[in-house]
Amino acid sequence: PAAVLCPAPLPPPLDERSYARGRLVDPRQVSPGPGWHWTPTWHPTDNASTRAGFVDVPMLIAESPGAECRFSFDGTAVGIFVAAGPDAGILAYRIDGRPERRLDLFTQWSPKLHIPWAYILDADLAPGRHELVLQVAPDHNPQSRGNAARIVHFLVN
Repeated sequence: PAAVLCPAPLPPPLDERSYARGRLVDPRQVSPGPGWHWTPTWHPTDNASTRAGFVDVPMLIAESPGAECRFSFDGTAVGIFVAAGPDAGILAYRIDGRPERRLDLFTQWSPKLHIPWAYILDADLAPGRHELVLQVAPDHNPQSRGNAARIVHFLVN
């Protein structure tokens, strides 16, 4: 006799904080303030290398200290997926008005490569609605040539 396949429900996740509900969110859902702009096909103007999927694609970009944007989301975790190159800056950020934290976007590969990099900003939020405020910091990594933040996706779980 032929086998009959029947759907079976999946058990609940072993870890409620797993990224099973993780998703990429289009950065056009952000409320960009002065200093942030949307570009439909970003391409670097320096001689640094790039990676497929992070060049000639839409990006939310800020290069000036003080530029601020806001992102409202539903979930328990939030992050950003960026292209971190030779001019990568530092982001100051707050979630739900909590104290400010800082994130240096410059990596050890940034001097020669606009490298795709995912940063989780908080993975332990209460379920529900939250607001992330990102601001380009006035300072930057001593090895960086600028203050750039180039966001390809927001990450939400």
